[in-house]
Amino acid sequence: MPVLSKRTADRLHGLLWQSEHPLAVRLLAPAMFAPQVPFEFKRFELTSALSPGSTATAVRLDLVDGALVADDDDEFTVSDWQSVYRGRARDTYATPNDKGSRGLAWKPHDHEDWEVVWLEPLTRRCTAVAKGAIAAGAAGTVDNVLPIDGGLAVVEDAAAELAVTNVTAIAAEDNGDMEILWDETNDAWRAYPLECPA
Repeated sequence: MPVLSKRTADRLHGLLWQSEHPLAVRLLAPAMFAPQVPFEFKRFELTSALSPGSTATAVRLDLVDGALVADDDDEFTVSDWQSVYRGRARDTYATPNDKGSRGLAWKPHDHEDWEVVWLEPLTRRCTAVAKGAIAAGAAGTVDNVLPIDGGLAVVEDAAAELAVTNVTAIAAEDNGDMEILWDETNDAWRAYPLECPA
């Protein structure tokens, strides 16, 4: 059987993790990598926030009766060795948004760190409502933030506010509908009015 590239294997493991099949990693891991270095995998939930290129604490997740259950006695550090993942810590927000980002990490036996190979993403695209008028090119705030890309929420509830910058040449009216996109390079939200001023 041919050995898949590391990148392709990472993507496949991410998809399998989402399927929550208890044998997915056990069955496919030996076929995905050249057997030069033994390794193991863990599902996890973040207990501290993770930003690209950094480390965070996490707890192991076990599949129990078809549901993922956190084992708080098995806490460990995960590392974003690819510098691409951003995740939310557990209990950052109240229920129902109290879940931390969940993912899959692997640990070659010659490495010290558990390395993230897939992580449930935070939302990067939302609809929102301008809280006060926001001039073209100006900073402002929005509320009623709703993810539209399937990612985890970045606010606790509809009343929570986010700081944004209106990057268009169109002013946003108070209570005007907006679309906001996460700018990873600048760690900021870019806002786009969806309604033209009257």
